[in-house]
Amino acid sequence: MQPALISICHARNMTPLLIRMISTLMTYLNRQYLKPFVEAFEHIAKSDGAMCVTDAANQLKIKPKILFDTLSSNK
Repeated sequence: MQPALISICHARNMTPLLIRMISTLMTYLNRQYLKPFVEAFEHIAKSDGAMCVTDAANQLKIKPKILFDTLSSNK
């Protein structure tokens, strides 16, 4: 008995499923990658202005100079 081959008909039917699977995987990977950044932003937001720029930069894991420069250029 030969293994069943996926015909063109079946491939067309599988395309939406594959797209959904890839989309779900990308969403999961993006959430995992962005999770530390989201947590840092939440921590900064909850500080309600009580956090200095240096501490905020440390939370974001960037150099304080970069954050100072970014804030200065976006007045």
